[in-house]
Amino acid sequence: MRSGKTTKAAPPSAPFRAADHLRSDAEIALYIEEMLADGDARALTVALRTVADALGGMSALAVKTGLSRETLYRTLSDKRSPRLDAFAAILAAFGLRVSVRPAGKGRTRRARARAAPSMNAAAEPIDGSKATLPEVRRAGIDALVRALGPVGMARFLQQFGARRGDYTIERDRILRSATVDELSDEIERRRKTAPT
Repeated sequence: MRSGKTTKAAPPSAPFRAADHLRSDAEIALYIEEMLADGDARALTVALRTVADALGGMSALAVKTGLSRETLYRTLSDKRSPRLDAFAAILAAFGLRVSVRPAGKGRTRRARARAAPSMNAAAEPIDGSKATLPEVRRAGIDALVRALGPVGMARFLQQFGARRGDYTIERDRILRSATVDELSDEIERRRKTAPT
């Protein structure tokens, strides 16, 4: 007989860090390009801070740019947009440069995202019940990149950072007072009626 109580605690979830998924110069360039294409000026500073984090932090960036850490923190704060000279220096430190091309030409942002080399290479579906948590996480991120592009994926996942509150209240609101048996029956009912 099921009591409705969990006997094993769920493993803690790790917050999403886009910097952990920027593994090559091509991915970094695509990430910054997509953030610029997003059209939101605040997205640029988020992208530059994320890349700085991926490449060793603000201290390392300060050494590479010749700008002080304080200047970099001010330049990349949420309250300002970087000046072009600071932006160019930061990009140069990342091994990138600013370029301009005609609007409306070439591939769309989503097409460029789908063509990104390793961030969203087509992967075979995994068996979620047998895969390790890192494998499930990687497959999920790859699926989000394919569906939303790198920027959309990052924006989606940033919604789910650490927050204050009591998850049991939210769980109870969603599940109401359903028993484990009722939930199991509902899952089975949905599996039988789901299109295949």
